[in-house]
Amino acid sequence: MRRSQPLPAALIWVLVILAAASLACSFVTNLVTPQNRQNQQNQPNDQQNVQPDQNQDEPPALDFGPDAQSFDLYGIWESQTETSQGIVYTKLILERTGTFSQTVNWNGLMTLDTGEFNLIGQAVHFTVTHHEPTEYQRKPLTWVTSFTYFITPIDATSMRVEDHVMNTSWTMDKTGP
Repeated sequence: MRRSQPLPAALIWVLVILAAASLACSFVTNLVTPQNRQNQQNQPNDQQNVQPDQNQDEPPALDFGPDAQSFDLYGIWESQTETSQGIVYTKLILERTGTFSQTVNWNGLMTLDTGEFNLIGQAVHFTVTHHEPTEYQRKPLTWVTSFTYFITPIDATSMRVEDHVMNTSWTMDKTGP
């Protein structure tokens, strides 16, 4: 007889951590929300750091200083992170339209988050508008509605990502435009 793995307990543990992260990150949502993104672009703002020759239709860039001019945050980013519970595979797609999708695969479980993101200094704040799965064993799941990553470029095709709420960090590599 095949022995089952304790996946439900691990899944519950992950969901509890995600719920805690949602509560801890919720304060960031008030800083820049998708609703006021248009208002910010239409009003002068000293914090936008727009260069006189910069195209106003271009999305904002993260402020990494003059040494990171070749770093382009938009595109497809992937990582494989070794943990004590197995390898976590992450794929993050950041569109110039301000939308994102992220899949996370771990131990045969997969999650999908989609929504909008905002750039705040060296941070990327994500507002989740859709997530999968929505239920597990016929029971509805509750997910975080927002989260924030702090980004440090390593070179033009790799970056260090930090999640200060979860106290984790990992490296992501750019795999597509």
